Amino acid sequence: DSLRRPRSVVVAPTLAILDYDAGALTLDEARAMMAVSPGLVFTMPPSLALQLFELTRVRSRRDPFAFEHMELLALVLLHGGEAAQAEMAALRAQRIAVHGKRNSQVFRAWALQLFIAIETGSMPLARELLERLQSHPSRPQLLSENAQAAYEWNTGDLSNAILRMQQCRGATEGESRADRLHFWSNAAALASEARDESFYEMATDSAKPLLIDSHDRHAR
Repeated sequence: DSLRRPRSVVVAPTLAILDYDAGALTLDEARAMMAVSPGLVFTMPPSLALQLFELTRVRSRRDPFAFEHMELLALVLLHGGEAAQAEMAALRAQRIAVHGKRNSQVFRAWALQLFIAIETGSMPLARELLERLQSHPSRPQLLSENAQAAYEWNTGDLSNAILRMQQCRGATEGESRADRLHFWSNAAALASEARDESFYEMATDSAKPLLIDSHDRHAR
């Protein structure tokens, strides 16, 4: 029964596309691989990526990497134009984080829901989520500023969005490679739209050293 497979099961030949030894992977190891290298998932055709998520799906909020798996699924669904399903995945990620009492993951879930709201034009909800994130005394600075800049960008306040991102350059130090790459990729896109050549060069110069060719082709 596919719902009761042992942890030592071979997850799927689909994993071979990621250049890993699929035969040696357990379900937990497959989720870990996807969490550590999310860029690999984005290089796959959407239908194949969703097949991979189905094969490695989270069955319990206690599963290792359950939050990261649902967070990544929400992003893949959003990029594939499935906003309603992405929102459901983001809400499940939030529930997993709240149950585990992991504030850093709760903040990420709020930010993820905010970005989904922006993409779908649900600006009142985006504003509510932004205020929730900004009002928390333990909020991560980079995540908070990135969310604020995204909101300003999508409400037409490009000058403040650019200024906010410029001021965050020092705040990126100490953050994960993926978070820094996400920040500077967004900054480059914003600068391009605003036709700010100097900021575009700064953003791309900051992003390039963070790129790993086999992981981040979607970010180029």
